[in-house]
Amino acid sequence: MARRSKYLKNMTGRDKNFLKQLARTGVTDRSQAVKFSKMNLNRLRQLENSKYITRENRCVSGRSTEIIRLADKGKYFCKEKLEIKELAHAQTNHLEHDLNVTLAYNNLSEEERETWQHERQIIRELNSKIKDIDQKYKNSDGRLKTCIDARATINGQIVAIEVVGSSYTQADIELKEDIALNVAGCDDIFTIGW
Repeated sequence: MARRSKYLKNMTGRDKNFLKQLARTGVTDRSQAVKFSKMNLNRLRQLENSKYITRENRCVSGRSTEIIRLADKGKYFCKEKLEIKELAHAQTNHLEHDLNVTLAYNNLSEEERETWQHERQIIRELNSKIKDIDQKYKNSDGRLKTCIDARATINGQIVAIEVVGSSYTQADIELKEDIALNVAGCDDIFTIGW
């Protein structure tokens, strides 16, 4: 029986789509990697050994969960080979939230995924025209108070994607909806509660 390589020998289309998802959402877990990206454990190990991804166990919602993110070589690959210039960032203290954002991404069609813009991209765009934005959307330092998690074009409409955390107040939700519709150019909002 031939021994499997511990390292990646060639990058497949499936690998590229998986890395693209990580670049756009910042994080995934093993169950989503298997279900949506069709990644098996051996392939994840090869990507990790080849320094494209990192895998670590974290406590998410009271359960040990294998968290997967881009490693430096993966970030470089996404920027240089996949031409994704601005990578999404996931925070270890918001993993449940960020995994729900990833779930929203994974439930889009491939065509819709290509229109995905993550929060950092939207903030950069809005900050570039901050002087034209109504003061009620700004902090005392003149920057945007808050922003939606992502947006994508779905059935010809620009849809805001917002994962509502348990600590969100009704005012927080209304402000995000207001920004989505009146500042970020969205036609509709898809809200995910948890």
